[in-house]
Amino acid sequence: MTVKEYLSQVHDADKIIRAKHRQINMLKDRAERAVSSMAALKVCSPGSHSLLEDAVSKYVDLQAEVAGDIKRFYDLYREIGAVIAKVEDADHRALLTYRYLSFHSWEQIAAEMNYSLRQIYYLHGDALKKIAVNCS
Repeated sequence: MTVKEYLSQVHDADKIIRAKHRQINMLKDRAERAVSSMAALKVCSPGSHSLLEDAVSKYVDLQAEVAGDIKRFYDLYREIGAVIAKVEDADHRALLTYRYLSFHSWEQIAAEMNYSLRQIYYLHGDALKKIAVNCS
């Protein structure tokens, strides 16, 4: 794994958690619609309860899975934050924090740090080298 891949793990975990939250919301919405349609029809057939139970079960399972993902996210966040904190140069630390812990775009980082994009790219490459030295 490259240094960049290592640092990007937090952002990747964040994207996965967000996607699972969207799935949870979709399952919740479907379960609520199923309940309201069952109530409107006043239908209590044996199959309707199993569909609802299945939707609720999937919802609960996915919530438990997301809870584990969130714990792993925070563990990674702290670990990578500690690695970044070891970088001596303040500009390198700031850039790495903006990019890999705050998920800022290159343009946002350049504006925040008052550098051109070209300078940010150069600074980033230099910062990655410092991380590689610290991780060795």
